[in-house]
Amino acid sequence: MMRGPEQLSGWLAHDRRRQNPHPELQHSALVGERDRLIPERGQTIRDLWARLDGQVEERRRLLALLTDQRARPWWRRWWR
Repeated sequence: MMRGPEQLSGWLAHDRRRQNPHPELQHSALVGERDRLIPERGQTIRDLWARLDGQVEERRRLLALLTDQRARPWWRRWWR
């Protein structure tokens, strides 16, 4: 028994409706969840940027400490 594309597309549409009988409710739930998560994600991103900036400053301080980048008189720079 051969089935035509019309019958196949009808089955697919029926199967899609069976999986999600109220797509408008799911859409509104997704929009609500998205709107709830956006400020939280923004705060997380700001926190990560602040941590990164702090790590950069700490790395600069440690590098200056390890390489002893204090200002020295000119005569010490020449004979060292």
